[in-house]
Amino acid sequence: MDTAQESYKPDLVVYGEHFCALSDALGVCKFSTAETYSLLPDDLAAGLSALWGRPVSGQELLTIGERIVNLERLYNVREGLSRRDDRLPERFTQEPVDVWSYSLDGEGRPVRSASPLRTGAVIALQPMLDRYYQLRGWTPEGIPTLATLERLGLHILQHTPAKENASTS
Repeated sequence: MDTAQESYKPDLVVYGEHFCALSDALGVCKFSTAETYSLLPDDLAAGLSALWGRPVSGQELLTIGERIVNLERLYNVREGLSRRDDRLPERFTQEPVDVWSYSLDGEGRPVRSASPLRTGAVIALQPMLDRYYQLRGWTPEGIPTLATLERLGLHILQHTPAKENASTS
């Protein structure tokens, strides 16, 4: 995988968010799951299958994580957040940097490549957000679609606008 290319990043973010939400829900340390991937969803599924006394797959667990992410998004949408709030610090999208590749030496220490993979790189966030929302099944504004909510069994929670704050009157 060419880390200088941004096209794959939304896919990795979606997977990582599902796995992190699952890890949080199970009370499993993210260092052993989403940070180092020493435990994968199928590993967690094997343990939970034994615990629950019924089979569960790693994909089913990732879908649980996906449900959690969509519940969180629905809350944020209800509170008025949208695409305009899905942003990175300006420095990431405006200041060019060089992108390097790394390998490990014989003792497992990172070694930087002799020349950068790409020079003057800035993050093109909007195309990545488009892909991210598409993968999530959200509208271009970042709102989960009814089809996504139905697929996840969350359709009863479809978006309703935030209520006016009564204490400001």
